[in-house]
Amino acid sequence: MLYIPWRNEDSELINIDVKKKFEQNLELIHINQKKYVYNSDVDYDIITDAIEKESNEMANNVEYLENNDFDIFDLQRPEYNNEIELKDFENNPKSGTFLSPKMLNDNNYADLIRSLNEQQRNFLLGLVYNVKANNNPFYYFLTGGAGTGKSVLINAVFQTLTRWYNRNGQNPDYTKVLLTGPTGKSAFNIRGTTIHTALGIGITENSALRNISADLKNKYRNKLWYLKLMIIDEVSMVGASTLRKIDHQLRQIFDKDLPFAGISILFVGDFNQLRPVLDTYAFQQSSKNDYSILAGTILWHSVKYYRLNEIMRQKNDLIFAKALNNLSTGQLSEQDKALFQSRLSNHFAKDIPPDAIRLFARNKEVDDYNEKIINERTGDIIECTAIDFCCSTLSSRIRDQALYVVGNLPSHRTYNR
Repeated sequence: MLYIPWRNEDSELINIDVKKKFEQNLELIHINQKKYVYNSDVDYDIITDAIEKESNEMANNVEYLENNDFDIFDLQRPEYNNEIELKDFENNPKSGTFLSPKMLNDNNYADLIRSLNEQQRNFLLGLVYNVKANNNPFYYFLTGGAGTGKSVLINAVFQTLTRWYNRNGQNPDYTKVLLTGPTGKSAFNIRGTTIHTALGIGITENSALRNISADLKNKYRNKLWYLKLMIIDEVSMVGASTLRKIDHQLRQIFDKDLPFAGISILFVGDFNQLRPVLDTYAFQQSSKNDYSILAGTILWHSVKYYRLNEIMRQKNDLIFAKALNNLSTGQLSEQDKALFQSRLSNHFAKDIPPDAIRLFARNKEVDDYNEKIINERTGDIIECTAIDFCCSTLSSRIRDQALYVVGNLPSHRTYNR
């Protein structure tokens, strides 16, 4: 009804072989679907809050906005059309598709599987067996210290299960395995997208659960209808309230009153690493005064645990790798302490290799060191300016006001975007 033309409901939609008609019009349906799949780049929660708080300031700048003296990046403007090619946006979440790793050819896929150690291979085989043996959703937590190959195993799971779910000739463009992370960097590391973009969860400090409109529900249902498994990397940064929002959003999208709407979830990460911002861990009760969030910790109790122990990344320096993992658990040996003490030095000492990674305790020290290195460089200085743009059907005045407000927000309000 949504994606193919029809006039008589009885003769063209009800009293027919629906499956046959679907198969005959599959290509047309896919083409028309893309017209309705759209993901805005703007966090309207941030914009709305900012407009309300800064209405007086904006009122004082009405003349400035009306004069339109500042340039706005708008894909619909003709002056940009010659500079931007559509192919640049084909694999971007803004165009209505989710980022995901490229499917490997058979030889490269075989190499990937052969590269797994015994622990990684056992987890993958157990996961595949569970998928093949029954249709019940599963909830796993894959953990391990730094360098144990969690990201490699994520790719192996994605490649393997995507092949399995596509075995019956299903359209490979449909998302069956969704790779997500709580931040842009964590999502980029696994070639995925952020949790907030994937499920339409607003990035706000407000812990309240929100119902989505029928239009948004249809939009995300259209993109996720074939979803079987959602992988959430860096779960240590996913707080209890965010976990509850994920569950709430999936239930709304699929209209199923089941944990995570019956979608299997694979959590990946290490709770010894970065913790959630302004929230408690996913397995704890939220400190915020919202009793509904307690359901998020109940959800975590059904998660099964699997740990990777074999270090893969620093195979040739196991002493250093083990010292790092001992540091994360607070169980340093005397040998570990001696190793770290031997690396202590003044950040500006001349004997430090120029390509060494430096860790600073304060932002000021970071800024001072970066400024020092920049000043020592020779050649031209290139300044890169970020350009905000707004993809929406709103009036140009509203878009300009929104961009003006976002441009003046502090970085912590825009989450460094």
